[in-house]
Amino acid sequence: MAATLTINGSALPEPQKVTNNLFMIGDSKRNAAGTMNLQYIANKRTYDIVWGTMSAAQLYGFIGLAKTSTPQFTFTILDPSASGGSYTGQFYAGDLSYDDVKIDTLGNVTFNNIKCDIIEC
Repeated sequence: MAATLTINGSALPEPQKVTNNLFMIGDSKRNAAGTMNLQYIANKRTYDIVWGTMSAAQLYGFIGLAKTSTPQFTFTILDPSASGGSYTGQFYAGDLSYDDVKIDTLGNVTFNNIKCDIIEC
């Protein structure tokens, strides 16, 4: 089975939830007669991704792929709204957040409710 999400060909942990946002980017204004003029620029996608739990190693791996000194990366996602059922493009990662950290009795560290927006360039 194919991975749901990849960055530069590396599979990411399976997400708990993905929200797909498709935006039409344009420049619009009204002229003196009140007529709306719209210049279409592009359609762009953002994906709001939530992971339930990640180990410290998984989160470190994600950060290593998404938050580098060269912030753009090739991102592929299974997306039923895209032709062929998946979408690949140049993206960058928005803010990364998580709610809490847990350390079990064996010293294993897990991060919970990890959120990150992946934004098309």
